Amino acid sequence: MVKRSEESLVKLATLLIGILGVTALASSLAWGQGFSAEISGVAHDASGAVIPGVSVTAKHIESGLTRTVNTSETGNYSIPSLPVGAYELTAELAGFKQQLRRGITLAVGQEAVVNLTMEVGEIKDNVTVTAWSRRTKSRICH
Repeated sequence: MVKRSEESLVKLATLLIGILGVTALASSLAWGQGFSAEISGVAHDASGAVIPGVSVTAKHIESGLTRTVNTSETGNYSIPSLPVGAYELTAELAGFKQQLRRGITLAVGQEAVVNLTMEVGEIKDNVTVTAWSRRTKSRICH
């Protein structure tokens, strides 16, 4: 009889742990999908050719949170699980002008599509040289 009640308790405990696990998983999935949004799109040039390797940064205006991704070989990018609110999007790649998109407002569950047309620009290199030297006296002997 004691053995039977122990087996029943083990089965009950296992069942409760399983139910709690499923509930926790379901609520975390609902939280992730219910209170966030996504920005995605394609980067291409003026001729319509896709551009891989573009660095795309989404900045949440209210919090200052930034998320950066690079476009894929097919020029696609996706920035999922973003908090709702206002965003600005920056796209950069050497040889192209920086693109800045403002006025992007994400609502709960929204999947905003923001395609980027990159314009060819000058490649600029900034070189900053900072030097400091100490003056010393030297004697030259012949």
